[in-house]
Amino acid sequence: MPEKQQIMSVSLPVSCETYNCFKKVQWAIGRPDGPRELWNYYCDDCMRDVVSNIPAELLPGSDNTSTDADTFTCEYCGKAFKSNQAVVTHQRFCKAKEDG
Repeated sequence: MPEKQQIMSVSLPVSCETYNCFKKVQWAIGRPDGPRELWNYYCDDCMRDVVSNIPAELLPGSDNTSTDADTFTCEYCGKAFKSNQAVVTHQRFCKAKEDG
């Protein structure tokens, strides 16, 4: 049976595949039994950004349904959002953050 997609630690002398990032890769996403040309390579910082922004509906144990309990709140102004990515994006430009 073929293996599933995985995040793997790698050590290659190449740059991260994220736009305008020139750091050395430390992580790859791909199938271990698949061709390495099809893997996606990321530095440690970019991989941490990817992992921290995984939508809630993709996390293990999620039933892929949205309820009122699935809200994310801005820590600066208290505004509620339906996804973690939305609140993170909002917090970058939140006016309450600039005031405090």
